[in-house]
Amino acid sequence: MILGNYQYTRTPVAQHFMWVADYYDHTSLTEFDLNTQHPNNFYTIDRNKLVRFGLIGSGSQIFFDIADGIFELNRHRISVTYSPNSKEEYPLTGRNLVYQDIIAYKDAVADANLLKQEAGGMFNQQITAFNVGYKKQLEFEGICIHYQNILTVPANAPAFMQIKLTSEQALEGKLNIRVNGRLAACMDAPLQANVTGSVNWQITS
Repeated sequence: MILGNYQYTRTPVAQHFMWVADYYDHTSLTEFDLNTQHPNNFYTIDRNKLVRFGLIGSGSQIFFDIADGIFELNRHRISVTYSPNSKEEYPLTGRNLVYQDIIAYKDAVADANLLKQEAGGMFNQQITAFNVGYKKQLEFEGICIHYQNILTVPANAPAFMQIKLTSEQALEGKLNIRVNGRLAACMDAPLQANVTGSVNWQITS
């Protein structure tokens, strides 16, 4: 397996990051083959065999465990909870569930000067951010919450988490983020019934 083994922090191609899927049989599927550089299709990932999923590149590893949804960013573990109506915290991560509805995509821009003949109609494409995460439906005391967490790595800015919550009933509560077990952020996060609430949390070193 690759994720968690920090000798793997670079991609075999010019692209800064690539996705990696680690399987329970100790094999891995990478966006680009480490030896041949041949690209692999995201939709060929066997989600039933997944144990970890994430990104490697630029000297970093960013991934989450399929068993509990906890992110790890260069050995720093990030967990998330929700505290409704001053009650005890609902663990959005850290539960013994399967977080296998994985997400990976890139943000990109493309520029072209169509008025110049030498441009030939070709676009200059540039990746501006890499994104990896998952979505999961959870239930707490009869309350169904749809949870999505995507960690975004921009090209020229600090990484951040895009957290989305949708509850089937209105809730007043707080979103709590912990890094290595210590509370790093506590944000007011009221939810309207069946309306998605979102927050971006910048990860600082």
